[in-house]
Amino acid sequence: KYRIFKLKYDKEVSYVGNTYSDKGLLTVKEMCAYMSIGQNTARRLLNEPYCPFTVRIGNRIYANKRQLDKWLDSRSGAG
Repeated sequence: KYRIFKLKYDKEVSYVGNTYSDKGLLTVKEMCAYMSIGQNTARRLLNEPYCPFTVRIGNRIYANKRQLDKWLDSRSGAG
């Protein structure tokens, strides 16, 4: 069952079910859909100097999903 989300700039992000469990790295737009946040907030988080889930490849920026989940758990008190 595929779900497609329309994001700003008419860019679509699709994924199976409600998780990105098969993905190791999330793009900024995928991170926005995953966390229900805006692009400015996502980019601000990813550009923090000691952000544990930021991955830079060339001039592109990604979120390591496993590290992002750990970070979210620690912030929510669930971890």
